[in-house]
Amino acid sequence: MRYELKSKRVLKGISAKEAAKMLGKSYVSYNKKEAGEVGFTPAEMVVLADKLDLSYDEFNRIFFDGKLALKG
Repeated sequence: MRYELKSKRVLKGISAKEAAKMLGKSYVSYNKKEAGEVGFTPAEMVVLADKLDLSYDEFNRIFFDGKLALKG
């Protein structure tokens, strides 16, 4: 659900160029990641989750297709 990542980024007023810079990536590299052509590293996921204020549910849907389970 990469469209949700882009939507969240846009709602936060962060351009793809700014997001790329946050991750230390080129604009082209970031766009490939956001489009789902290339995966995000765990460290990149954490940076984006923090900068975009993602909830656990949003993080799970965006990066893991809702497949993460909470142990309780």
